[in-house]
Amino acid sequence: MRKYQVAECSNCHRLKQIITKGWCSTCYARWRRHGSLEKVVRTRTFCSVEGCLQFVVSHNFCDLHWHRVQTSGDPLKTVRKDWGERSKHPLYQSWCWAKDKSKVGCVEPWKDFWVFVKEIGDRPSPKHRIKLIDESKPFGPDNVIWEQHLVSGKKKGAEYAREHRKVNPDYWHDADLRKHYGITLEQYNAMFESQNGVCAICRKPEDAVDKKVNRVRRMAVDHCHDSGKVRGLLCTRCNQGLGYFLDDKGLLQKAIVYLETHP
Repeated sequence: MRKYQVAECSNCHRLKQIITKGWCSTCYARWRRHGSLEKVVRTRTFCSVEGCLQFVVSHNFCDLHWHRVQTSGDPLKTVRKDWGERSKHPLYQSWCWAKDKSKVGCVEPWKDFWVFVKEIGDRPSPKHRIKLIDESKPFGPDNVIWEQHLVSGKKKGAEYAREHRKVNPDYWHDADLRKHYGITLEQYNAMFESQNGVCAICRKPEDAVDKKVNRVRRMAVDHCHDSGKVRGLLCTRCNQGLGYFLDDKGLLQKAIVYLETHP
């Protein structure tokens, strides 16, 4: 460790450790900073806002007025009268999303939070969310409805998905049709209507009940396992029958011969 000699500084004449050139650490730092050994007297100026007696922090403003300039652009602009009331309101997050985060935005009157609250009304329940009627138009009094939605975040993913399927069966049916068969729910409904709501083989309506939801099952989508092409809609029995026979025409023909041989 380097040791410094204690002597009288040639500049300030105080008995201190001499760093270099006969100067103490204070005088040497002053020379490095300003290029002079003379003590620089700093003068502090007051804020440029008339009547403010606080010292300047940045850009000729004190800490308070500079913060106002950064937030609102005006050093004289104070907080709103409803400061803190909006963020605590139960509809504040919905308003922020409709105004800033949505792709379509909202109509001009709804940019005022309290106008939005007055026209949208109270939330029917904690599970309700705001939904657009026409997604191509902005949020407005005539283009939104309250839609019941599951509250997520606290439940496990599988449990939430099961409940979401119960609430939105058409959404998930459409997703499953697109994933497994490459058709939409509209195409499925068109096929169902063309078959008059009955099986394409036995010409009877579906009567099998789904015990999980306690309702009649939807007609099964029959497709070719080689090409993936959809052939038609079948009831549960006919669809399972084709599956057990492996879609083999020869096996089906043998089954017909067997039934004819053993009436």
